[in-house]
Amino acid sequence: MSRETIMSARCSFVPLAMAALVTLSCGSVDATSESDTTSSLIQASTGASQVYSLTAPEISTAEIAEIFAEGLTLQEALSLGLRNSRSLQAAFQRIGVAKSDWVRSGLPSNPLLSIAFLAPEGGGRSFVGGSLVQSLVDIWNIPLQSRVASEDLQQCIYEVADTAARLARDIRTTYGDAQGADETLLVEEANLEVAARMMKLISASREAGASTDLDVNMATLRYLQAEVALPEAKLQAAVARRELLRLLSLDLDPSAVKLVAVEPSRSTPPLNREQLVAMALSSRLDLRAQGHAIASAEAALGLAEREGLSPVSLGVNVEREARRGAASNEIDAKIGPTLEIGLPIVNHRAIASTRAEYVLNSLIIQREALHLRVVEEVRLALDTFHTAEVIAKQHATRIVPQAQLNLELTSRAFEQGRLTSLAVMESQKQQIEATRNYATARRSLAKASIALESSIGLPWSEINKRTSGALESR
Repeated sequence: MSRETIMSARCSFVPLAMAALVTLSCGSVDATSESDTTSSLIQASTGASQVYSLTAPEISTAEIAEIFAEGLTLQEALSLGLRNSRSLQAAFQRIGVAKSDWVRSGLPSNPLLSIAFLAPEGGGRSFVGGSLVQSLVDIWNIPLQSRVASEDLQQCIYEVADTAARLARDIRTTYGDAQGADETLLVEEANLEVAARMMKLISASREAGASTDLDVNMATLRYLQAEVALPEAKLQAAVARRELLRLLSLDLDPSAVKLVAVEPSRSTPPLNREQLVAMALSSRLDLRAQGHAIASAEAALGLAEREGLSPVSLGVNVEREARRGAASNEIDAKIGPTLEIGLPIVNHRAIASTRAEYVLNSLIIQREALHLRVVEEVRLALDTFHTAEVIAKQHATRIVPQAQLNLELTSRAFEQGRLTSLAVMESQKQQIEATRNYATARRSLAKASIALESSIGLPWSEINKRTSGALESR
């Protein structure tokens, strides 16, 4: 084989090698698997049957109308919010970003191609040279870079799932607020009706000479106060519905939103607080996300310790020039490997490693703080739930029935002429206050139930399931 043939084959290898590198470096990003994993985590932490994913179809207007047709239940609101919330959908896009970073972290950096054209001073054929260089350090760092990006991706998955869990908590709370506002509205309507009857009764009593103008004025004042409270109650009901629609990312008329009856309160799980704390520490999504953040920082520290290494690049160099003299038409071609090594004049390793250590230590301390916060959240939430449960029971079994009985007795005594209207109005006031306080106590119990569920990071169905398993194992 002639020398020219050999040189031609060697030179043709360069574009082939470049094409191979380009093909190797082409990568596509598909975050479907990670999106499905996130959706599964959301379902496990919220108890919702349907949640958003990157491949889920968009909810149609007809489907939304069908959901609202027979009234909106809490589970429907929860599922609708976890599918349609624009803030949650935006958070899911972060998974695609993190997956793209992970795919890119496994690809080598592009090689450097340099070409030189030099013209001889005395004339003749030009000198042509070129080189193709690839960094070896970049290739060596790919495993650590991929580990950092992989942990960042897992952290993103748990953070997005935690965002959805917090959205579910807000939907539950706001739905309960809307139901509480509806209940308050009913109380105020009943209060206005009672005040109107009382004013009419006392006016008739005055005409009979059994009551005074002062009694009539006080009854009228009570009626006017009840009349003013009614628009405020209507406004609060509308505000709560608007907030619920905002969480669901829906633009609907709040007055057209009908809520179904209040969800029954759940019983206290038969576990002590430390058992619930252990359950929370193994289930909370924010704790698991923090764990992946620490793992990413540990891998980043390994990369930082390599930053002081001199850059090393390996490549191929090709040169072509014309021979001088009689055989000036002949061409010399040269090809061979090249090795480039950076001079370690300035070493950034110490600074980079120190910075990475600070980041890692900060994350470890943050995890310790989060651990303590979760423990205290569960303990406080359980205490609050027990207290709210006792208060609501007292209102339901003793205070409200007693206030209702007092009103009945004083009303009967007034009709018989044995009591003045002042006693009846005072009993009426106490009965209304008892009803209002009972509605507030029920709402406080519902909020305490939601807070306890959120502090553990599991739906009540799963808490009860694990509770039953723990009791059976004893």
